[in-house]
Amino acid sequence: MVEGAVHHLDLLVDMTGGKCETIYAQTWNPSWGEFAGDSQGMVIMAMGNGTRAFYEGAKTNAVGLNGWTGEYIRAECEKATLILSGRQLEHFKYDPSKEWAGGKEGEGEEIALLQQPKWSNAWLIEKFARWLEGGEPMETNVEDNLQSVALIFAAIESSHTGKPIKVQEFLAKARREVEGR
Repeated sequence: MVEGAVHHLDLLVDMTGGKCETIYAQTWNPSWGEFAGDSQGMVIMAMGNGTRAFYEGAKTNAVGLNGWTGEYIRAECEKATLILSGRQLEHFKYDPSKEWAGGKEGEGEEIALLQQPKWSNAWLIEKFARWLEGGEPMETNVEDNLQSVALIFAAIESSHTGKPIKVQEFLAKARREVEGR
């Protein structure tokens, strides 16, 4: 959960447009796993706006299908399914005249990704430098980062207890403990 899931869970929450209200996680390390801690996990999240997200993280599979920066994300919407796989985004439009589950990955309408001269760390450094010169503040902030950290620690707590965790209550309790109340 700590190594990479923080980024993935945070991304899923951002895509839903709402804060995570409840998280449930199961994690384990298979007998052949070489990690000291759990290397496999499944997480279910419920957002305050009614959206749901499911995450699978796997570090001890026999074959890796979508490595770092080539993640597979599928979004089920009322009128379409979206699939992001290996930096390709496809749109499958709902068509009531067709048989259910008629589409296959690679056969959807490709949606062009945003283009810009810099990405990743170079882009973030440039945005930070622009902010220092009086430009727009960066999207990341302490409050959002606390939400991300709360996701991970609530997921870990859920995995240990076997119960869903109310993320906002979990974060509020942590804040009270830090403040000594």
